[in-house]
Amino acid sequence: MNGTNKLGATFDKIGRWWNNDSEIDIVGFDSEGNDIIFGECKYYTKKLMDSSVLYKLQDKAKLVDWKNDIRKEKYILFSITGYTEELKKLANSRNDIILA
Repeated sequence: MNGTNKLGATFDKIGRWWNNDSEIDIVGFDSEGNDIIFGECKYYTKKLMDSSVLYKLQDKAKLVDWKNDIRKEKYILFSITGYTEELKKLANSRNDIILA
């Protein structure tokens, strides 16, 4: 995805992030710019991913200390079972959410 520019930016530093209380599956940023992406993966569930997963990810993203005042955030969600209609509508209404 990074090479296809589907993300709208190129991320040269990608990995997991955690502290004592929280974990984010994917965090990537452009070390020369202001773009950062946060990702959540749900592969071991039979439920459709809903908007609560996005909201939790957004809350955890606030804990990541990197260019907080100027960064451009994007969110990417991976689900093996798919997404609720509510989450699909939300993603279609915003340009910072990618359902992969």
